[in-house]
Amino acid sequence: MPGRTSVHAVIFALGFASVILQSVLIREMLVVFYGNELIIGVILGAWLMWIGIGARLGAPASGGKHAHALFISSLFLFAAAPFIQLLLVRNLRSILHVPPGEQAPLIPTIVFSVLLLSVPSFLIGFTFPLANALFKNRGHADARDIGRLYIVESAGFLLGGLVFTFIIVTRLDSFSALMVSVSFLMVSIFVPRALISGRPYMTLIPLLLIASFFFLTNPFLKKLDRKTEIARWKSINPGILFLNSVNSEYKNLVLASLAGEYILYGNGQYLFSFPDPFTYSKNANFILSEHTDPESALILGDGAFDLPCEMLRYPVKRVDYVLLDKKLLALLKPHLPAETIDCISDRRMKIHFSDGRLFVNTTDKKYDVVHVDAKNPTTAATNRYFTTGFFRETSRVLTPDGVFSVGITASENLLFSEAGDQTSSLYRSLKQIFPHVVAIPGETNQYFSSLSPGVVTDDVATLTARRLAGNPDTRTFHPSLFESLVQPYRIPHLMESLRKKENVRINTDTNPVVYFYNLLFWLAGIESWTHARIRIVPALKWINLHGGAAFLSALAFLLISCLLWSVRHGTDSRGRRRFNALVSIFICGASAMSLELVVLFGYQNLLGVLYQKIALITGVFMMGISSGGAAANVVLKKRSATPYLGIAAHAAFAAAALAAAPVFSLTSSGWLAEKLWASQSVFYCYVLFCGALTGWLFPVACSLHLTPGGKPAATAGLVDSLDHVGASLGAFISGAILIPVLGVSATGGLIAVTNSAAAVLWAAHIFLSSRSPRSHDTGYKT
Repeated sequence: MPGRTSVHAVIFALGFASVILQSVLIREMLVVFYGNELIIGVILGAWLMWIGIGARLGAPASGGKHAHALFISSLFLFAAAPFIQLLLVRNLRSILHVPPGEQAPLIPTIVFSVLLLSVPSFLIGFTFPLANALFKNRGHADARDIGRLYIVESAGFLLGGLVFTFIIVTRLDSFSALMVSVSFLMVSIFVPRALISGRPYMTLIPLLLIASFFFLTNPFLKKLDRKTEIARWKSINPGILFLNSVNSEYKNLVLASLAGEYILYGNGQYLFSFPDPFTYSKNANFILSEHTDPESALILGDGAFDLPCEMLRYPVKRVDYVLLDKKLLALLKPHLPAETIDCISDRRMKIHFSDGRLFVNTTDKKYDVVHVDAKNPTTAATNRYFTTGFFRETSRVLTPDGVFSVGITASENLLFSEAGDQTSSLYRSLKQIFPHVVAIPGETNQYFSSLSPGVVTDDVATLTARRLAGNPDTRTFHPSLFESLVQPYRIPHLMESLRKKENVRINTDTNPVVYFYNLLFWLAGIESWTHARIRIVPALKWINLHGGAAFLSALAFLLISCLLWSVRHGTDSRGRRRFNALVSIFICGASAMSLELVVLFGYQNLLGVLYQKIALITGVFMMGISSGGAAANVVLKKRSATPYLGIAAHAAFAAAALAAAPVFSLTSSGWLAEKLWASQSVFYCYVLFCGALTGWLFPVACSLHLTPGGKPAATAGLVDSLDHVGASLGAFISGAILIPVLGVSATGGLIAVTNSAAAVLWAAHIFLSSRSPRSHDTGYKT
């Protein structure tokens, strides 16, 4: 039978391997899902659901004589499953028969994700009560031991998050990353046993075997990674030649070629192609002609160097080009034309490797023109360039007669659909900050905004005169093209459609409705797929209008039901306490995961680096769990667990939820956004605090549920199960509905109300126990 130290080592390694597997799968699914962060909520929800199911089924299995064998076999099965999962993800589009270039349908993707994550996440939950059973067989287990295992697993999560973020993410491919985590798990199984046996020299044998296996399989894994990556590419764009791929801190980048043009894709989504002198010459001249006499320009882009190069044909004095990803330039540079290389070396152009929004927040320069060269807000990462918060920040770096330029893909026949909602919301959001906005229709609706009158214009003659005055050279762009670019006859129709959409909401950092409208447009396209005729879009629209009241009504109904149950069992204080402990841990799991997703969206909104930092944020959250669990164990060692500890935890959760929107807003703009270390510190402290609350409540709930003479392994399985099922529900609802549909403020409010209801439930328990002559139950010392 393994000792306490060896079990702790294995659970620690399991946490380490879990966060690496989770992060790898999220990154891979983001590529399949074109970078849409909605898939993060789906994956986390499915992951946690299976852990909850595994923990619930592991509880009865932990009481058998084969607990040790089940524990070890589960670990080996967990070690093998990730490689099969990765192969399935790389071939997801082929499995679902998704046509090339189309978005993977939502419902099949959710079903696929739930099935895909079943084995490893089930095993994580299944091994937890088994580990507690191994303690029991040695006569050690109690509620605090359950908390200790929870702490150890969380510490493994933290280490895995740090290793993934700072070492693995840019140095290893996905298969090699999984091999690192599996090797660490194997070491934890064999090495501690040899150390405990009193023969430390025996550790050399498993270490040598594991290291040999790692290095021998590494070349094969690299070939497999390349082969499956090409297979995934062919399922997305079969007619385009795959050239190279790289994983940066921010996204998966693929460079491809078609008919002499190079095409760059980020997370499976088209970014730009080059060389394309006509398109970029047209755009550059249009943007600069909206200003009376541009001398400086700021471009926030994805790496299309042709645009700033075309601007340099004007007599501008300075063009600052903000590029997020250094690896993007390294990937493109061998294929850039000599003319572009010369342009990059032009003394008037300076490339800044930074996040565009962060650069705007921190620069002290002023610009005549600021242009956002970003794709449609199909993700939270791109939506951050279409909010009133960003527009306000941009207005600060404009000269008094400066021009802000941004565009959104549109089509005239879609103006009165969900796509029209999206472009109308953008127009209304711009009008909140800029009093003068000109909308130019086309395949991309272009919006030019200014704080001063008489600058932006849709008059063809004015644009022609400015172009000739600023750059009389007509070889690359003739001013007569303005007639076809502006299309004056289409402007009244566009403006009419924008004004008619009166119920369209403003797009803000805390309520990303443009992202939501894009989600509706996408879902509208796949509704025909569902044979059950699930009306997804009307349902989300209804939630958008009435969701807050609906969720509050549902919470009130559940609270009243729980209170009635408590009154009915007024003399059964012990049963009521056990029931309330399970309700508490369920709400705790749902609240913690919802707040973690709020933080993930907030971090993405501030820095746009979620692709790299998701493992670190998760690791910090788990570190909070470790510290909170340790603090609770210290308290439980000195005194009995009482309902008052649960009330305090839920009150703190409610306060943290109400603070979500202010934290989101403060780090998005103002002094905190300007000081990167300060904004990141606030984020990580907030994550740490939410994790600490979760860690605190877990051993407290176990202690309140566990009765004298009870079975700790059974309690561990049940409490761990409900914790993860609640977290699963929180991930699904918050990631897919609450945050994108209702926004951060409403999500935080609902979480606060839910935790307040849990506190009321415990208060009712204390009141009923005090009035019962047969029982005055406040908890048991464990």
